[in-house]
Amino acid sequence: MFGVFWYMAAVLFTFNYDVSETCTLSHDQTYDPETAELSSSFPFKNTCNSDFDMMPTFVNPTFVALGALALLSLASLIGAAVHRNKVLTRS
Repeated sequence: MFGVFWYMAAVLFTFNYDVSETCTLSHDQTYDPETAELSSSFPFKNTCNSDFDMMPTFVNPTFVALGALALLSLASLIGAAVHRNKVLTRS
């Protein structure tokens, strides 16, 4: 099973297109190097030209929502630990 996964990963990642080939072959868009922006840290984007972005629109809001959920989880974890500490010190 591991060998099959390794082979599939090698095939997928060995024959990657560059940005211009991806725009042309996968998305049927013309690649304009003057207006195209390569991927950025945040907001995530990878454009072919001034009109087309290869990054799906749901990606950036998803990362913002997951970050907010992580902060909320951390705050509730700290709140629960403080509450537990108060309850244990009263007993």
